[in-house]
Amino acid sequence: MKNFKIIITIVCVLILIGIILIKDRLPKDIIQNNNEINSQVTKLSNDDYIKQLENYQKEYWEIIKRNNVLLQISEEHDSKTLNDNNNDRKSLSDLENKIKNEIGKGNKYVLKLEEIENQYNKNIQRSETQAEMNFIAQTQLEATDKILNEVYKEIKNNINENEFNELKEQQKRWLQDMSEYEKTINEQGFGSIVGLIYPTTIHNIKKFRTFLLILFYEKCDKNKKEIVQEEDFIGNWNEIWAGRIYIKIKKENNKIKVVYGGANSAYSHSESVSDCKYDNNSGVLICDNTTTTDSFLSCNGISTDEDLSKFLECEEEYPDSVKDDFKTYSDKNVKILKIKKGNSSHNVVEEEEYLPDERKSEVIEHYENMFLYIHNKDDIDESTRYYKYKE
Repeated sequence: MKNFKIIITIVCVLILIGIILIKDRLPKDIIQNNNEINSQVTKLSNDDYIKQLENYQKEYWEIIKRNNVLLQISEEHDSKTLNDNNNDRKSLSDLENKIKNEIGKGNKYVLKLEEIENQYNKNIQRSETQAEMNFIAQTQLEATDKILNEVYKEIKNNINENEFNELKEQQKRWLQDMSEYEKTINEQGFGSIVGLIYPTTIHNIKKFRTFLLILFYEKCDKNKKEIVQEEDFIGNWNEIWAGRIYIKIKKENNKIKVVYGGANSAYSHSESVSDCKYDNNSGVLICDNTTTTDSFLSCNGISTDEDLSKFLECEEEYPDSVKDDFKTYSDKNVKILKIKKGNSSHNVVEEEEYLPDERKSEVIEHYENMFLYIHNKDDIDESTRYYKYKE
């Protein structure tokens, strides 16, 4: 009986321990599952953020156009107008603060914009003439415009081409809207103070747009732009239009050799060999120490390079006398080789206007989605494009 009681006691203790363990475990499992669910927050795409910018911009235009709040500089209005102005100003302030709250604290561009406005407020209080105020307002606008362009350039350098083109189209619509609103400003007839009102109003419009671009830059997926690496150059390239010109880029003993050649005619051929270095900052190959060899047919000392008609006569009369002649010389022109890469949704071949449609599908199939172009250091004109073979 005593043993039975001991067994019952042990069983009860084990059951109690089991209940405690289960009780402790269930909440942890639930919390863990909830954490996993909460961590699976859907990340918006860059396209979604661009649409979000569009909505914010639309809301902004609706507020400033409703009662032209940015242009209401006098306090001598009836009570309804004053009430509308106060409501519009509050709506603008709330919208701007909403955008700024979504931007990370300490953003360098936001700090710059705030400093520009602080400096404006200090200077405008010290000004004594209308000309001084006009100058201060214009200076503020130019400083804000500079920040806007800096952010826009930053975005361009860090997202892929398709997404930037979408943002660029939105930017064009914004510029058109701003141009239309400039007409509203000019219709107000501000007289001598227009030199203060106009730049101040445009400053506010550009400042808000800059906040939107800053927000996009912080939220978007960066580094999606195709970055050119040294290894991207390595391989065989071909000019697909004529198909007679080739470029071979190879790495030997940590040095890059570029062999550039092709048939000049049925009777001559040129080939250049260059030593090149990859520039990490610009992502280009810079080539020098070029040696070029021209080869051409000759017959009894008469070369195709000098007199083709006499060569043909000689070739017909003395066919066994035809041979290859070579001329080697140094080329001092520094050549810069650049690559443009496409992405999965946009093939660089599609941009080639000179390429017939019937060739495009063939090129896409047999060549990689990138092309190389060459120009001399002092030559701004791009040369013919060369596509890389698919290995």
